Amino acid sequence: MADQALIQGAYNVARADAAASQASLQGKLDIISSVGKSAGMFLEGINLEGKKYDEYAQKVIDEAGMLSQEETANLYNELQAGRNNFIWGSKKDKTLSMRELGLQAMDYKDYQNARLDLANLKQDGTSGLSSAWLQDPKNKDVLNIMDNMPRLVKKKCEGDCPDKGRLGVNINGEWTSISALNSKIQSGLIDSNFKKDLNTLVNKFSEDSKNIVEGEDDSFPMYEAKQKVNSLINNSSNLQSVAKDPMFGETSWYEDRFLKLTDLREGESYADLGITPEMISGTNVDIKDGIQEDEAVLLLDSMMKNENILKQELSEYYIMYLGQNWNGVKRRRPKEGYFDKKSRFQKIPYDAIETIDENGRVVFILPDGTVKSLDMMDSE
Repeated sequence: MADQALIQGAYNVARADAAASQASLQGKLDIISSVGKSAGMFLEGINLEGKKYDEYAQKVIDEAGMLSQEETANLYNELQAGRNNFIWGSKKDKTLSMRELGLQAMDYKDYQNARLDLANLKQDGTSGLSSAWLQDPKNKDVLNIMDNMPRLVKKKCEGDCPDKGRLGVNINGEWTSISALNSKIQSGLIDSNFKKDLNTLVNKFSEDSKNIVEGEDDSFPMYEAKQKVNSLINNSSNLQSVAKDPMFGETSWYEDRFLKLTDLREGESYADLGITPEMISGTNVDIKDGIQEDEAVLLLDSMMKNENILKQELSEYYIMYLGQNWNGVKRRRPKEGYFDKKSRFQKIPYDAIETIDENGRVVFILPDGTVKSLDMMDSE
């Protein structure tokens, strides 16, 4: 009987221990389950944050447009570098990352537009990029953005600074924003307004010369010409363009001046060509043995760097052009008893009667009754 009681007691103890063990195990399982659920929720949150970043990153890629393989790889690496910072960062870090991605999307879009504009302007010989700008070594880095090499770099600095995190390009060793890049491109445009206003001025002077009648002073109005031309020069948006781009005809001041410097005629001196000691100073040009082509380039470049000298040179050049047009019309100016036949003036018989025929043409009735048109008279 005692043995039976002992056995029953041992059983109860074992049963209690088993129940306790089961409860402990269940507790552990509950903890594991809870941890698992928390981990699942945590991972789900991480995935959501990653998806959110990826959506913003995709916007950057979409705005980047068609990129070369090298540029695409560079962009991908740049975006991946910021992904973990966004996912594991604080709320402030996430906000700053979103702002940075938004600005990068804008920068990529503006960069692609700048490349397209640059390519179009380079091909436009009327209102595109000036010869002076294209030939300037300082603009080589700007022109290089048209190739397929990765050029965009993020601005980095310690602490806060303007444009921190924005994308830009290195121009002559300095980080340059896309906005500043566009300004550099726009500063190199041909001064088409100067060309248009000069043409208007030439037409005015030519018309004034044509309308002078016999007995009136027909000398070239130098004072008025100087005032008008200097006003155009002083208001120019790109003086280098006015010097190096053709503003009339096929050549520019730079080209015409180069030919004069390298083709001194017999009996002429360089003083006759307006060469002053100030122009020669610092150029290593020796005019005693004539001006060679490389020396002419040095001399012209020296003139273009001195705004006062350049303006004086351009003033004389364009005033001369006005004078040529004035005197050209002067030689073709009609006299009494002549009519204007565009290319030349034709004699009208003094007793001819001018009238309009049934076809609306101007005709002349000659003393013998013959009717002749302007074309018929011009062909005789």
